[in-house]
Amino acid sequence: MCKCANAVDHHVAARIRQARQQRHVTLAQLADLLGITIQQVQKYEKVTNRISAGRLAAIADALGLPIAWFFADKPPLPTALEAAR
Repeated sequence: MCKCANAVDHHVAARIRQARQQRHVTLAQLADLLGITIQQVQKYEKVTNRISAGRLAAIADALGLPIAWFFADKPPLPTALEAAR
């Protein structure tokens, strides 16, 4: 199974950056809140590293947003049947 980032991964990463910037939270501040490095936050925002559900929940809490906010207006993914064709 491919662990490649998909359109939803890119969408969520962009929404993290958007929320962080709208709240005037620096990379360093978010990293401190999450107990990770600035570089790790950058990797999440650039989709170099995919985000686990637990980490996304922590990011949502740190930024004061519901998890669903990160999926608003997400692009559709092909179903398994469509991908098999």
